[in-house]
Amino acid sequence: MNTEAGRGAYERKWFASYLLSNVASGIISPLVPLYTVLLLHSTVFYVGLASALSSAASVPSLILWGNLSDRTKARKPFIIVGFAGSFLSLILILLVRNVYDYIGVLVLYQVLANASVPVATVLIAENTEERLWPNVMAMFNMLSAVGTVIGLGLGTMLTFINSSPGALTMVYVYSSAIYLVSAISAALLLRESEKKLERRRLSSIFSIRVLERNRFSPSHIVHFIAYREGNARHLPGKLWATIACACLLMVGFQVFLVPYPVYLVDRYGASQLIVFLMYMGNSAMTALTYVPAGRMVRKSGISRALSLALGSRILIFSASSVIAMLAAPTHLWMYVMVAFYSIIGGLWSFIGMGQVTAVTRMADQETRGWAVGLYNSFLGIGQIAGSFISGYMAQYVGYSYDFIAAAAIVVVGTAVILRMNIDSAIRGQPGGTGVKPGS
Repeated sequence: MNTEAGRGAYERKWFASYLLSNVASGIISPLVPLYTVLLLHSTVFYVGLASALSSAASVPSLILWGNLSDRTKARKPFIIVGFAGSFLSLILILLVRNVYDYIGVLVLYQVLANASVPVATVLIAENTEERLWPNVMAMFNMLSAVGTVIGLGLGTMLTFINSSPGALTMVYVYSSAIYLVSAISAALLLRESEKKLERRRLSSIFSIRVLERNRFSPSHIVHFIAYREGNARHLPGKLWATIACACLLMVGFQVFLVPYPVYLVDRYGASQLIVFLMYMGNSAMTALTYVPAGRMVRKSGISRALSLALGSRILIFSASSVIAMLAAPTHLWMYVMVAFYSIIGGLWSFIGMGQVTAVTRMADQETRGWAVGLYNSFLGIGQIAGSFISGYMAQYVGYSYDFIAAAAIVVVGTAVILRMNIDSAIRGQPGGTGVKPGS
């Protein structure tokens, strides 16, 4: 027993590499709006464009890297490529001269960094007994969240020490250095497993995006649609509706969240330190509510958890629109808006947990992995569309109208969820109870 525990601890030492990589991505997660507006003197439209294009690059790259890993049966090379590629792409920030150079660096970062994303869960499964998959995956998710919060804390400290816009370039350099250390540690600590699995066999586990940071950074994903998979698999109609609704909601979230930091800078003159603190509060609240969210989904049901979280977001989005339209730009209102952003982070746990639990429980054992892949794909589509819409609306229509448009989109999505009654749909779905909510 002690031997087994020791072997498991050894085989999970490589988690430290992912912890470091999340520290690196956490440091830079607030930088896109700050770098675009403060250093490159560009506009909120280009913040939306940068988010849309980087999200667009992430979708095919995730599929490509996942398929290559499945075909070669290798995991370690892709993790090293992901971490080392992040170092190489971010160090190019030293050559950026305009917003188009900057967007190119972000797109390259997404493409290379995503090499490490699809293989992590497969590697965990290959090195862990099946009965322990949910527990180890939950530990990995939380470790990722902790790493991001630590990274945001380091970024906050760096901006406190040097608050000039020019210092943002060095924050990218520090992040790239940490990615390099994570690549070296992965090369030293990680070893390939003798047992090889494909993602399609991992239908009994799932991973949610613990932090809603997928606007500018890679996210850990278990399943993604493979190029070779067609549409022959049959999925229930309500499952398709749930996935489409998740896509619509992601559009609404992006419409609100992408221009939000720029709004604080433009309207209230928020400093880099304030924006970093806002992001840290958002991520910390998400990490703190992850376990309670799973408990609520399990005890109160998916529909209740989603409707309460989405209803709260609608209120915050609407209130932000009113404040943007009518309130004077005082420090008090700026702090209110910062608090809103933290609360929104806590609400994501309930939304992400509820959505992925609904998808996994509506599908049967054979189609579950493909259904979660479809869900992730549609979230990617929502990210791309919402990011582009947000930049255009905030720039040419105004922040207040952008925020109320986000609220309206989420209202439609919430109405669809309430009408579907997801919990009843799951109870009526044969074989649709295979994964416990919040596991």
